[in-house]
Amino acid sequence: MAGVGATAMLLSACSGGSDEAGSSGTTASPGTTSTSSSAADSPTSSAPTTAADPSGSGASTAGSVDACSLLTDAQVNAASSKPATSHRAGMMDKPGEATCYWNAGGSTMVSVTVITDPAKAKAKHAELKQGLFFNDKVPGPAIGSGSYWRLAGPARGPELVFLHGTTLVRVDNDNPKGGDLSSADEARLRTKVEALGRAIDGKLP
Repeated sequence: MAGVGATAMLLSACSGGSDEAGSSGTTASPGTTSTSSSAADSPTSSAPTTAADPSGSGASTAGSVDACSLLTDAQVNAASSKPATSHRAGMMDKPGEATCYWNAGGSTMVSVTVITDPAKAKAKHAELKQGLFFNDKVPGPAIGSGSYWRLAGPARGPELVFLHGTTLVRVDNDNPKGGDLSSADEARLRTKVEALGRAIDGKLP
């Protein structure tokens, strides 16, 4: 079991969800469901962290979509462990991709990534579903099409991935415990993320 724990720590260091925020994170300890994504799951990801995310200010747009306009402060705060005090666009966004981070006290409360390039969206949707941390135990909610869950990590809650037409959406919230989550804890976080996903799906063009 010691070898498994060491492997999990190494995977955690390479994990991440939506770009710089370091979303879905490490393999679970026995008796928990918390896991984390590998570097292969998110090419632009960095290690999960509760430090201030290295994102820039201003709008982050993919095509005509401004990622920071997809959720209101009230919606973000309802899904977070504490109220967000600012939001910032991602600096690592690629063409056809936009990310927004809502932060509080140096920690990312909610992150949203949209990919509007149809080919890139389709490829990323397939890539994340094949990743080690794809949650095949819990079906995705009836939002958009092809929805599925990715498991929570040390700093991030579970991540919801779905398609709105040909646009890929990734959304997650913070892990208030900062470590492994019980099945019940992760289920509660999924409910909050699902509400964010529905709001985003209803606002996208």
